[in-house]
Amino acid sequence: NKYSENDFFDNLNKIITSTTDLHTLLEGVSHLVVDTFGADQAMIAVKQPRGSYIVANTSNKYVLSNEDTKTIGDYLAPTTEELFVADEGVQDPAIRKLLNRHHIALILRLLQDGKPIGYLFVGRRQSYYYKARDFRTLISVTGELVVAIQNALAVETVRELNESLQDRIDSATKKLRASNKRLLEMDAVKDEFVGMASHQLRTPLTSIKGYLSMVLEGDVGEISKQQRQLLGEAFTSSERMVHLIGAFLNVSRLQTGK
Repeated sequence: NKYSENDFFDNLNKIITSTTDLHTLLEGVSHLVVDTFGADQAMIAVKQPRGSYIVANTSNKYVLSNEDTKTIGDYLAPTTEELFVADEGVQDPAIRKLLNRHHIALILRLLQDGKPIGYLFVGRRQSYYYKARDFRTLISVTGELVVAIQNALAVETVRELNESLQDRIDSATKKLRASNKRLLEMDAVKDEFVGMASHQLRTPLTSIKGYLSMVLEGDVGEISKQQRQLLGEAFTSSERMVHLIGAFLNVSRLQTGK
């Protein structure tokens, strides 16, 4: 039972200040507890906003499921103590059996405003029992550990939010690119239609203009002054239309690179 409390506190502070990743934090603290107190294993379970638990442990042999963690938490809920000794403080046979199966000797509730946000499960010691000094040492660090866990949870929430926003941005960008591609295709179809329609309109207008010119020049007989005036206006209008259609064709050729 020989360890330095100051070294334990210093090492804990180094772990807490070295990372904001929740799983790295929990694993580091779990290993520190094992190394300091000589336990055969340690686990920390922290409740996430979605209701499930993230569990970090030092041994793959003893892994609490979400259901087992919730069962233990529900059993301890009516009490106000922070630390429980499994062999002394647990009377329910089913809970005692569950703790024994996972080699859990101590349970430290991590409380914030009186409500548990997680649990530190400490395994059995290999050669002697835990003493009052060990209990005091563990309880004395819960406040600092709770703050570190809350900070890590906040960082994780922000990270997930950023990832979600990035996914939304990527999705919106993809949709915009698809829409832009579709608009470009429609614009190309429009240019092709304008070019084809202009070409088809120019042919009959050229014929109309030619026939009007022949009538005005007297090729089909004499015309009166009033007829000449009306035919002249029709010729001017048809000539204006021919020039306008020519402009449409030029624009269409420029846009299509022809």
